[in-house]
Amino acid sequence: GLGVSTLMVEGGAAVIASFLRSRLVDRLVVTIAPCFLGGYNPFGIDGGGSLGLTLNEPRIELLGTDVVIDATPLWP
Repeated sequence: GLGVSTLMVEGGAAVIASFLRSRLVDRLVVTIAPCFLGGYNPFGIDGGGSLGLTLNEPRIELLGTDVVIDATPLWP
């Protein structure tokens, strides 16, 4: 192994969806701004159906006009 124990991934809908689909997420922190650019598809779902993701004890915080969701995923 490379000795990596923690990796923070920052990206848009396509990057987030890619990591979620691959179930490479131990903790999810998503910031939602009140402005959507280029259409509305927050998790990059392209008609392939649900990601099957449930959030465990989500913590939701309002920071200015942004909403921050912090949770661990529960996979089916």
